Amino acid sequence: MVFKGKGTAALVLAGLLIFLLAAGAAAEPEEKKEEPVTVKVESAYGYHAKQGAWVPLRIEVANKGPDIRGKLRVVYGNREQYLVDYITEAVVAKGTTKKFNLDIPVNDYMGSLKVELVSGSKVLASGRINMNFHRTDQPIVGILDRPFDEFRALAGIRLPNGTSPTMVTLKKEDFPEKGEMLSFFDVLVINDINPELNKEQGEALLHWVNRGGILVIGGGAGWHKVLPNLPEELRAAEVSTVDTRNLGGLAGLPGQTAGPAGDVRVALVSKAYGSSLYTQAGIPLVVEKVLGSGKVDFLAFDPAMEPMAGWSGTGVLLQDLLFTGNTSLKLLSSPGSAVFKGMPGSRNPWALTEALNTIPAMKLPSLKGIAAILGVYILVVGVISYLVLKKFDKREWAWFAAPALAVLFVAVIYTASFRERLSDVVTHQINVVDVNPNNTLAQVTTTTGVFAPSQNRYEIELEGRHMVNALPTFGDVRSYVPGQHQEARIIVEEGQGRTRIELLDMQAWLMRGFTTLGETSLKGTITGELTVKDKKKWVAVIQNNTEYEFTDGLVLSSFGYKKTGVLKPGDRMEIEIPVNSGTGLGGPPLYYQAYNPGFNWQGVGRPPRPNQKDMLRNQVLEAVMNYEGGPNTGNQPLFLAWSEQPVQGALKLPDRSAKQFFTTLFKVSLTLKIDKDNMNIPPGIINGILTDSNNIGFGPPGVIFMQPNSEAFYQIDIPEGKFDKLNLHLMAQGGNPGLWETALYNWKTKAWDEVKFKTGDIEIKDRDLYVNQNRQVRFRLKVNQGGFEVQGVSISTSSEGGGGQ
Repeated sequence: MVFKGKGTAALVLAGLLIFLLAAGAAAEPEEKKEEPVTVKVESAYGYHAKQGAWVPLRIEVANKGPDIRGKLRVVYGNREQYLVDYITEAVVAKGTTKKFNLDIPVNDYMGSLKVELVSGSKVLASGRINMNFHRTDQPIVGILDRPFDEFRALAGIRLPNGTSPTMVTLKKEDFPEKGEMLSFFDVLVINDINPELNKEQGEALLHWVNRGGILVIGGGAGWHKVLPNLPEELRAAEVSTVDTRNLGGLAGLPGQTAGPAGDVRVALVSKAYGSSLYTQAGIPLVVEKVLGSGKVDFLAFDPAMEPMAGWSGTGVLLQDLLFTGNTSLKLLSSPGSAVFKGMPGSRNPWALTEALNTIPAMKLPSLKGIAAILGVYILVVGVISYLVLKKFDKREWAWFAAPALAVLFVAVIYTASFRERLSDVVTHQINVVDVNPNNTLAQVTTTTGVFAPSQNRYEIELEGRHMVNALPTFGDVRSYVPGQHQEARIIVEEGQGRTRIELLDMQAWLMRGFTTLGETSLKGTITGELTVKDKKKWVAVIQNNTEYEFTDGLVLSSFGYKKTGVLKPGDRMEIEIPVNSGTGLGGPPLYYQAYNPGFNWQGVGRPPRPNQKDMLRNQVLEAVMNYEGGPNTGNQPLFLAWSEQPVQGALKLPDRSAKQFFTTLFKVSLTLKIDKDNMNIPPGIINGILTDSNNIGFGPPGVIFMQPNSEAFYQIDIPEGKFDKLNLHLMAQGGNPGLWETALYNWKTKAWDEVKFKTGDIEIKDRDLYVNQNRQVRFRLKVNQGGFEVQGVSISTSSEGGGGQ
């Protein structure tokens, strides 16, 4: 076809142009619709989460729509076990942005968290945060308000499990006011900055250190910014001035051939409130002050400033100081099977859930009562019914009367007992009191169980903000579909000056449980010392200066246990404890053996079964002593004491009508007390810390498995004191000692000198070579073929009247 004329061509071109313009407009993407409400979620700890610790969430809600009155709800990814919602009220006006804080516990793996803004049953908006999850054995080092990449020496540390510490910057405005929020950190560094702590933050830091935290204070030219602005108890030293010094003597550190390249600005210590370490020309480079189960390390230099920041020896020094030993805290690190490493409700919550349901005071009916009921039944069925039927000459009705009376009798008893139990609200509180050695500070962890089957909901209103961690829904069998929101069984609402706990679906005939954490100051101290008598006997000396009466206590060490009986307020007792230089103990944990009368039963007949009280104590100890650490953690001997009294500082339930039962466990670490002029210490008390390893396996607490072509490195810290002989002991089972390669580190030549073990121990005669100025001994065990189990390495000392050391 041929088009004639310009008009036709113009029409065709115009149509084509319109078509192309319409297609282009259709191809343009639609403008994205702006959300009226957005939720942004961050963490004050840099997107990190650690098992057994807490995550401080920082939530920001931006509202471009109408006014909102609703709630922010945190949704766990692990909903099949922890059916709990953490919520807080959210009122956000139109056109405003508001910030909220929520503290969330980490009980299990946490890859992400979702925060929903809800109004009624409608979800208005949500935000998500992805987390880097860490196990309990992964050390976390916090740097206060400084970039962590400035501390290169800490980042280069290698731990025995092959990992390095995780570095996290903590901003000053995010510093918590509760010590438990700091449990995320193993080490906290404050360097060249004024921390500007308020009273609550200072107390939180003090409690954290007392419970085992390590606080590192930087010195150098910026010492005055930190040291004077800390609570007085945390000041490890006083400084007179700052001077420039050459620290070439630090070349004696393992693996170093030279000291820092250049002069170092050093804060000169005028008064030390702890041990002076790494002394150079009479100047301590570190002052270490032990507080409770933790410590404060004041560094006379600035670890983030050259030449110390770039010198490889700084990492060696810090690893030795923070993760290896060189502190009295590590003196009693034990190779045995009894280890305290855990927090109730986070390490082994299942054992606590079972313990809540074990209430010794709620006894079953007595045998006499049951016999009386059966006697009445027999009388009615066997005698009275017979006489009645005989009188009316209806004895053949007995075939129907006997079963009818049995059914009626059972129904009456069941109905009466059911109504009585149905009307009762029962609570059981298990308090675990971690007492700091030699002071009144204590942490109280309260696990509360509520049984209220007559109510669908049970609410608990508490004054102040409480850190509440729900126990898993043990026995609550429900269908779980991944991706679907499971209805919560426990709701924890954080508000201004209050905490509300709502327990749901109580008619499921289950005891709902949760834990709360508190800090208290006891009225009086509980002191425990471990000392030697007659050069052979080791005695635990316990002094109870509190208001509590302790029953059926226990002194627990790596080699055994002794029961203490009753210890009343004001009383003192001395108990000899077992000390074994052999190969350690096998079998069940010692705390299980102590409260199991059937263990190692030597009597006639079948062994007795534990009663309810013993079962309860086994369950509680299984929870609080459940092991989650590595073999280099160790433990100190403990004094464990029970009480049925409610403890000061624990959670108090407002419902006075409930039947309340209390179980309280006090846990006190025993401190080592020795005669420094005549130091006699048997094997197994001062144990080595595993500092490095290659190709080994990890077993029970303190135990490693040597495999072909494996190495293990230990460091032992010797306490201050005089002795004549020093022996090193290797505690092992199996293997051929002839195939082992053992060596001591020579601090003079900076090389390993081979030594031979004949009977499991060796005397260290050349102390000038193998004991450095910080009283440290290093030992290497190497295996090329075969394998065996190692319980650990320890040292012993003996003195006949002094000695040169």
